Amino acid sequence: MKTIQNKKPINVYAETKHKKTKITEYIEKELNPFSNIDNDSIQKPLSTLFKNLNEINPNTKLDFIYPIIEDMKKTENLKELRLYINLLNAKLENILKPKNDIIRKEVINDKKINEIRLKEILFEHRNSAVDLFFNLFYIFSLLSYTNDKNVIFRINNLSNNALIDYAKKNSKFFSFNKMSLHTLYALCGGKKKFYSFINLHLKELTTSKTITKFVDPFMGGVGSFYSSYSVIKENDIKVILNDLNPAIACLNNHVKSKSENKNILKNISFFIQKLFQKTNMFEATYKDTNLFIKRLEKIFNYRVNKEGKNRSTLTSSILLFLLNNNFGGNYKTKEDGSTTFSVPKDLNKFDRYFNFVGKVELYNFLYNSVNVRIENKDYKEILKKNSKKEDTHTTFDPPYFNECHLTISEFEKQRAELNKQFLEVSTEKEKNKIASKMNKILGGCVANYGKYGDNFNHEELLKDLALVKGDISYFNYSHPLIGKYCLDYGLKVKALGRKSTNSKNEKGGTIDTKYEVFMTGSVINTREIL
Repeated sequence: MKTIQNKKPINVYAETKHKKTKITEYIEKELNPFSNIDNDSIQKPLSTLFKNLNEINPNTKLDFIYPIIEDMKKTENLKELRLYINLLNAKLENILKPKNDIIRKEVINDKKINEIRLKEILFEHRNSAVDLFFNLFYIFSLLSYTNDKNVIFRINNLSNNALIDYAKKNSKFFSFNKMSLHTLYALCGGKKKFYSFINLHLKELTTSKTITKFVDPFMGGVGSFYSSYSVIKENDIKVILNDLNPAIACLNNHVKSKSENKNILKNISFFIQKLFQKTNMFEATYKDTNLFIKRLEKIFNYRVNKEGKNRSTLTSSILLFLLNNNFGGNYKTKEDGSTTFSVPKDLNKFDRYFNFVGKVELYNFLYNSVNVRIENKDYKEILKKNSKKEDTHTTFDPPYFNECHLTISEFEKQRAELNKQFLEVSTEKEKNKIASKMNKILGGCVANYGKYGDNFNHEELLKDLALVKGDISYFNYSHPLIGKYCLDYGLKVKALGRKSTNSKNEKGGTIDTKYEVFMTGSVINTREIL
């Protein structure tokens, strides 16, 4: 076992409920070397482990511990070591206080250990033929999704070759239905967080009126479609999804294609194989990750410039890989068409290799099990063509406003004053200063993806809601213009709260709950679910 810097060893608890047996003394002796690892993620669970050992009745059989300790001694991976310690804690806690949640914790830790092992076996095949590597990548991905504890415990005890054989023979029985796969790619403002609300609201609409078409002119991360899928399927509703960004539209069309979706996965597998070969490491460092993402970003921009709007499957594959391995779905497309992607500092995000198979297969299934058409047009064109009838439901998740909590009259007064000041000043510097103030109350939030959102005319979209004849769902941050047009059109508004992970207030403090505005023409009976 490789150790980092030595640290003062953990104190093994002196006060015990039971007298130590030879077995517990042996276990403590075997575990003590790990207490020298200078890493809190190892020290804390190890301290708990020593405590649990001292509370175990001396007559308890602990034979299950020996093979786990032997595996711990062999590993050179701190993450895997931590999982082994957590697994031992879960097993001991299950003996001390048997509970369903502790049994579940034991299964989860076993599952995580299996996933690391599957990645290590895949890494060992990094120099294999491309097709062989892809086959292993595909079946290991499916195997990693299983929640069947019998399967999880069984593969724990198989040799590498036996595990490969088991995966090959049984892969057809594994499902890709796993909650963490339900977002094809991350984008800021995704609607998966409001899954229950969106689903129940559309369900209520379909019980009171007939809806034959579901239109989403700003599909983005496809969260509105995913959240509405079960209602769409049940009512045989036709779906129109649209995005102004050709990269997003092409990617989703390639995922939908029954011939191209497998090519996307083969390309993703090839990227992972190349990363393994290039770094010769099972887990890439931040430096390696950054270099690899920037290299793919450069290739992506070259191909976009060469291909125009009709993107190839390879270009879509690069985009899918980058969106799943960047920071929070943040990317920015410049006016020249080039795109930059942020690199995550959390390397746990970067090694989720096995999620791609489930994501692509799931969305291929969703897109082909109902009537879906994916477009790349301006939202006005989509509305004029598809939202003219009463039996249409149109959902809007446009680029977001900057939050503005002025009243309608305060906003109109401030806007009039700024317009007047802009006409009165003469220098470029003064005009820019006033334009900046105007943008603060009229512009979009920081995460609007460059040319496809930064200069979006929010008020024009609110005016264009008049083009829609059926019911609407509209999401955005709070803004007086929403209140103004809500009154003009006789719409209803509800504040939706969601848990916030990295939002800050004006003073730099953390915001635990972030609120968005939901506007609709129908009665809102659906309860808000945080």
